[in-house]
Amino acid sequence: MMMCSCDTFVVLPCASSDGSTLFAKNSDRDPNEAQEIMHCKEEDYTEGTTVKCTYIEIPQADHTHEILIVKPHWIWGAEMGVNSQGVAIGNEAIQSKVPISSVPSLIGMDIVRLALERANNAEHAVTTITSLLETYGQGGCCGFQRPFSYHNAFMVADKFGDVWIINTINRDWVARRITAESLRLSSTNITLKSSTASSFEVDSFSKDTEPTREECEKLGIASISNVLHSSSSWDLFSKDIVKKAQERGWCSSDSDFHFHDCYRENIFSFFGEGKKREKRSRSLLFQQRGNINVASVMDILKDHFDVDDYNPSKGIMGQNLCMHAGWGPIRRSQTTASSIFVLSPRGNKPHWIASTASPCLSVYLPYWMGSFSNVGNKPKAKYTKGSLWWEHEIFHRIVLLDYQHRFLLAYPILDELQKKFYAKAEEGEEASPSGRQSIMQSCFDTYMSSIPKLIDSVNKKTQVVRPRMLYTLAWRANNLTAGLDHSSLVRPYSSIISDVWYYFHEVIYVSIIVLLVVLYFWPTSISSSH
Repeated sequence: MMMCSCDTFVVLPCASSDGSTLFAKNSDRDPNEAQEIMHCKEEDYTEGTTVKCTYIEIPQADHTHEILIVKPHWIWGAEMGVNSQGVAIGNEAIQSKVPISSVPSLIGMDIVRLALERANNAEHAVTTITSLLETYGQGGCCGFQRPFSYHNAFMVADKFGDVWIINTINRDWVARRITAESLRLSSTNITLKSSTASSFEVDSFSKDTEPTREECEKLGIASISNVLHSSSSWDLFSKDIVKKAQERGWCSSDSDFHFHDCYRENIFSFFGEGKKREKRSRSLLFQQRGNINVASVMDILKDHFDVDDYNPSKGIMGQNLCMHAGWGPIRRSQTTASSIFVLSPRGNKPHWIASTASPCLSVYLPYWMGSFSNVGNKPKAKYTKGSLWWEHEIFHRIVLLDYQHRFLLAYPILDELQKKFYAKAEEGEEASPSGRQSIMQSCFDTYMSSIPKLIDSVNKKTQVVRPRMLYTLAWRANNLTAGLDHSSLVRPYSSIISDVWYYFHEVIYVSIIVLLVVLYFWPTSISSSH
């Protein structure tokens, strides 16, 4: 059973600390699925030009905008991104009673990139996404290490605070605009800062209040996850989506139609815990409403549900916002990249991207539109020297050998780097494009050169808490597949010998549980046979 656990959320100008729109996403993929940053310049094309997406080729637009995207190394499309017009888009895997088309066509990530290349604002992006769906459909394998296909949900936002949520079922779709009961930045007044964020309804809530989705949206906070959106109100529909629900007997009339209730499925939604994660991100944002900034968004993307002794080797479920892969069969995905896109009419603020696994063990780097820098070697399917994603992955996987203790050793270095990059980014807000390029390159080079220091800091710690046996075996298999033979990832023979007694206890424990289950049902099976 393959589960995906991406999370996307947006903070409108009325809820942020400086009037910007903050768009964030954690991209959860297979543990060995390296992601890369791609920064593409705007381009003009002649009539008849085509573009080869992941599986199919379609006509190219006359003009494509400059885009900054984060993508799996083997896919043409993008998990998330932003364009030079101040439009940000991210997608989520969702499942339905309706099977996903088996015909290779556009996948959700292709649609994200195509819309970013073509859209001038959020509403235009919605039109682009739905038109692509109706014309070409969606379908094709989206899994890297194992087959996995899905329908898609999209969140779209722009620099003027316009936000849309789209849910899709093959070529059908529904879309709704998120409307906050506050002032929104407009294209004619780019310096407008909402002063009503703490007065229009906020004072009626205490910090401990558990808000509903509708209440959060009114306050300028919205999130999506790996579940169909639960709203009963949608602004736009594809032509036949209600008719198809009626034909299947899921509703009796137009007035009886409820998208979520008609099209939802239960297995993927339950085990993926999308509803729980969507609620968690909203709740954390709600507690900081009116004061939300880049740093607080980063903290939310690193969240493990306030578990003080969090250990990723425990359990087969336990989906978090900062996702760590377990041994399966459910918690197989890993947060392999994370982004925060800062959307404002002035466009002088940087976007923040961690193109590495596990936000809790990563540092976000600043990127500006209009300035280009070297982002290292392109990652491939196996360990790629000089690739930020893979070089960081050595550090990441060493920490996994004893997460609880090694995280504490690495945190001071990670925190110092992040603060240094904040300070650099402040200098870049008023800098020229070439000045910003220098800052971006300096931050990237500093991070790359700090990875050996991070590895050295956690290697000095002898293992205190051994990971669970099945978890260890799963990650050893991942390392073997990835070609990671770094000496720090190979347990010394002395440690392996000392583990025998520990793992022996685990085997005995599991055996006793199995025996008790068998004994419980055994008398019933004997009596029924007579």
